Amino acid sequence: MPILLNFLGLELPDEEVTGGNAPGLVDRLLSPFNSIPEESRIYVMTGAILLTLLLKNLSSYLSTLSNGHLSRLLTNSLRREGLRILLEVNLDFYAQSRIGDLVNRIGQEINRTAQSIKISINILTIALTILVFLGLLVRISWQLTLASTVLLLLVALANQLSIVRAKFFGKLLAQNSRDYSNALLDVLTGIRLIKATSNEEQEYHRVEHLILERERAEFKSQANNAAVSPVNEMSGIVAVLSIVLLSRVFLTEQVGSFSVYTMSTYLFVLFRLMPIIGQLNGARNSYANAIASVDVVDDFLRRDNKNFLINGLLPYSHLTQGIRFEDVSFKYPGHENLVLSDVNLWIPRGTTLALVGASGAGKSTVVDLLPRFHELTEGSIKIDGIDIKDYDIRTLRKAMGIVSQDTFLFNDSVRNNIAYSRANVTTDEIIEAAKRANAYEFILRLPNGFDTQLGDRGVLLSGGQRQRLRSPELYFKTQRF
Repeated sequence: MPILLNFLGLELPDEEVTGGNAPGLVDRLLSPFNSIPEESRIYVMTGAILLTLLLKNLSSYLSTLSNGHLSRLLTNSLRREGLRILLEVNLDFYAQSRIGDLVNRIGQEINRTAQSIKISINILTIALTILVFLGLLVRISWQLTLASTVLLLLVALANQLSIVRAKFFGKLLAQNSRDYSNALLDVLTGIRLIKATSNEEQEYHRVEHLILERERAEFKSQANNAAVSPVNEMSGIVAVLSIVLLSRVFLTEQVGSFSVYTMSTYLFVLFRLMPIIGQLNGARNSYANAIASVDVVDDFLRRDNKNFLINGLLPYSHLTQGIRFEDVSFKYPGHENLVLSDVNLWIPRGTTLALVGASGAGKSTVVDLLPRFHELTEGSIKIDGIDIKDYDIRTLRKAMGIVSQDTFLFNDSVRNNIAYSRANVTTDEIIEAAKRANAYEFILRLPNGFDTQLGDRGVLLSGGQRQRLRSPELYFKTQRF
């Protein structure tokens, strides 16, 4: 401060030290201590300063805790909504999406979105703090504050290039993360094929390339963020020196009328403001980097661009007459050609029906339409004369026994896989269902019998064993089809 005052051509007179010529704002802050005896005033002021620092750090600590808590609540809320959408959306959505992309969205992209919202709140807090400081500066000298504001706006504009780069790197990082997640999931789900074709080395190099691309994008993003702080610091110093120069050249008369104490107070407040300006620019840069994830998550959580099944209200109880397909036509979303065209079919109750045809003829599609895995393009399907759209889909599907060609088993015990989706199933019922599905004997030969952990997708079992282990669900159903 003495160096700056000397540059201004001012000296600190003895009477300034006493505070007699302090600016009105400072004078009012010191006035409560005037009634305290001089010999103990310094101790009271020291105690007040320590108490202020304690309250400031306590509020900062509580603010950090509350921000962290709110951030976790937000992240969990977004994840729950994303999970709800994934469970409710039609299967057509999965036909048009990659699982790795969905995992990346509900994981990393939601994390970055929550972080961006946290940053935006921080920007608001910093902006309010800056307004308070500007108010203090205006009270001391509105002329110098006007010049300061113009220079600080120039610093903010200079930071705009970094913000544009941060936004670009944020989009690049989001794209690279998506590609990496898709490739890694392909490797993990296709590991049997990869080993069968001895293609491990090629897959390694393919994923390694994506890892390096992602790391390069992340490094560039971090390098751009790291450059913000030193650039802001240097720009701030230049701005302060420019303000000092302007006050000497253009505001000579006013500076001359200033007390040295007033000028010292102004520069002190200005120096305290500069790091906060730097925080604002850094936060803007971080927000620009994360904004790409906000767009991704916004698209992911939208419901208006996805197909959801419209559920009926009529509970399904049991089949009494039969199932009728009336002029059923169907094509997959995004395709022009019909897979099924004007299909008419009557299946009386108690009938066993086998669909036979060439590969791709639509056999699986016909079966998938019955539990409404897909919506019809034209026509209707009726059960006991009632359109399946009028039935409550949960009660309807609960009455169906479905064993898919692509047998899926959870990484859980044999017992829990057999009893999946059924509450209060007894051990005797599980054993009886396994016997009726011809799975009981091989289950007993497993290391821990019904408590054997099967691994991902039932990797410990053969294809036939997996099929038989999924078949017991047929024998839990009553009034089924």
